[in-house]
Amino acid sequence: MMAFKLLAMAEERWRKVNGSESLPLVRAGVRFADGVQEKLKITVGEAKENAA
Repeated sequence: MMAFKLLAMAEERWRKVNGSESLPLVRAGVRFADGVQEKLKITVGEAKENAA
């Protein structure tokens, strides 16, 4: 019973995570700079490796 009361009190103070729609991108390894998604930079060497 005590644990339930503690969780109920904590729940009142918690807030939703901002940008929760971006969490799958973060888990996939997409990089963000100042909250903006960075564009993928591919070098010439990487492009050749991917094409082969």
